[in-house]
Amino acid sequence: MLRSLAVKELRELAGIAAIAVLAFCVILLHFTYWPMFFTYVPMNAVKQGYGAQEGVTFLQGNFRAYYLWIAGLSAVAYGFRQTLWEENQRTWFFLIHRPINRWKVFAVKLAIGLGLCLVLSAIPILLYGFWGAYLRQAPAPFAWSMSEETWKTWWEMPLVYLGAFLSGLRPARWIGTRLFPLGGAAMAATFASSFEWQWSLPLTVLISLGLILCISGTSKARDLA
Repeated sequence: MLRSLAVKELRELAGIAAIAVLAFCVILLHFTYWPMFFTYVPMNAVKQGYGAQEGVTFLQGNFRAYYLWIAGLSAVAYGFRQTLWEENQRTWFFLIHRPINRWKVFAVKLAIGLGLCLVLSAIPILLYGFWGAYLRQAPAPFAWSMSEETWKTWWEMPLVYLGAFLSGLRPARWIGTRLFPLGGAAMAATFASSFEWQWSLPLTVLISLGLILCISGTSKARDLA
C-alpha cells in the first residue's frame, strides 16, 4: 500500500519535476559557457575559449538568483500539487480511507515531496561546482566554500515546500489567511539564511519540524471526507 502511494505521488509530481530539471539544465548551460540567452561575448574572450558568463564560480554572475527562482517555484508547485489537486479532484476521501493510518498517507506525501525538492535542486549545485573545480578554463581559484550561500538557499527550500503544503491543506479562504503558512515559511527561510551555516542549518531543521507538526495537526483536525 505504501509503495502504491509513493508511486502515485511520483507519477503526479513527474511533470513539475521535468519542468524544473529542464530549467536547471538551461541555467547550467548558460553559466558553463554555453550561453542559452542572448549575451554579448567579446571577440577576445571567444579566442581564449571563455564564454559569456566568465567570472568566479558561484561568486559572480546571477546563478544563485536563477537557482532560487527555479527551486522556490518548483517547491511551491510540489506542495500545492499534493494538496490542492487532491481537494479539487475530491480524492482525499479515497486516500484517507485506505486500510492504513491517515498519518502514513501524509508521511508518504511529505517524504516524496521533500525528497524531490532536495535531490533535484542539489544536482545543479553539484554539477556547477564540479565544473568550476575541474573543467573551468578561467585563471581564477575555486573552493567549495564559495558555494556556501547557494547551499544555504538549497536547504531553505523544504521550508517553502512545507509552507505551500500547509497552505494547500488548510480550509481557510484564499482572500484571507490561507497563504499565511507559505508567507511565514518564506520569511522564516529568509531569516534563517541570514546566519552562518552553523546556525542556519539547525534553525531550518527546527522550523521544518514545527511545520510538519502543524501539517500533522491540520490533517487530523480537518474533515477530508
